[in-house]
Amino acid sequence: GSQLNDEGIEIRAKNRLKEKFGERGNFSVTSYNGRVLLTGEVAGNSDKLAAEQLVFQVENVKLVVNELTVAGSTSTLQERTNDTLITSRVKTGLIEAKDIPSNAFKVVTERGVVYLMGRVTQREADRATEIARSTGGVVKVVRSFEFISEEDAKQK
Repeated sequence: GSQLNDEGIEIRAKNRLKEKFGERGNFSVTSYNGRVLLTGEVAGNSDKLAAEQLVFQVENVKLVVNELTVAGSTSTLQERTNDTLITSRVKTGLIEAKDIPSNAFKVVTERGVVYLMGRVTQREADRATEIARSTGGVVKVVRSFEFISEEDAKQK
């Protein structure tokens, strides 16, 4: 149910952003348990704030983490390809780490910055952060976690 809810949030948010901004920005919307990560590029601060407010109005959105970059141009094909490669490397690292549940994380990369999302314990968050930081090409790691207790994690 939560995954379907997140998919619906992502679709509705992307559609609203496209309607309002058209080609005046590059938006990526990632939702995890009603927490929305907004990444990409916009022309100015007013567009950045307007995009955040628009996404926050989408049904079932609990929180918007606005990581939009105010930039004169959108990312290049080479940058997006590099970001995809970094995301794959981080996900592979999470899968190979047998001490954390890799499916508890969403990984998004934008201009070398890795965003980690999930409903995890502090230990799992720290371990995933360590994996991301040690991945080649990562400029910075931004965490957007919903923390749960170790006891709750056992019931997942």
